[in-house]
Amino acid sequence: MFEYKKNKAIKEKIYKNGKKSYYFQIYLGKNPQTGKKKITTKRGFKTPALANSAYHKIQMQVA
Repeated sequence: MFEYKKNKAIKEKIYKNGKKSYYFQIYLGKNPQTGKKKITTKRGFKTPALANSAYHKIQMQVA
C-alpha cells in the first residue's frame, strides 16, 4: 500500500476571500560564477498534491 508522506516544503496560503493556494521554495544548488545559493519559489497550486508533484519534478531535474 502506498503511504503518503507530507512534504514539509509545501506551504499553504489562505487569502482574505477564504480561498487556499499552495507554494514551495526549492534549493537549486550554488551559482558557479558567484558562489551564492540559488533558490526558486513556485506559487499558485490549487492542491498540495499538485505542488508536491511539481516539487519532485524540479528536484529530479536538479539531480
